[in-house]
Amino acid sequence: MARNKEDATPLTPEIISRVMREMGRKGGRVTGVAKGFAARKAKQRQRIARSGAQARAAKLTPEKRKEIAKKAAEARWAKRKVSRPTRAGTNS
Repeated sequence: MARNKEDATPLTPEIISRVMREMGRKGGRVTGVAKGFAARKAKQRQRIARSGAQARAAKLTPEKRKEIAKKAAEARWAKRKVSRPTRAGTNS
């Protein structure tokens, strides 16, 4: 993460040690500022993907959109038609 040199505290070995100790105590899980940073990046990726999907949809003809939607629906329904075992161990 880029730091602004004017208002940043220098990273001393003591600070680095304290941060690493806290990370070890928490099992290496990301918390606090780093977690917020990761959440912002995820939202940014979603926004970019959404804008790409909207641009693609705008370029497609209504017939092509219908064809894509129909194919997706058929794929969803095909998953439901798979026979699943019942409690007794027989297929329904």
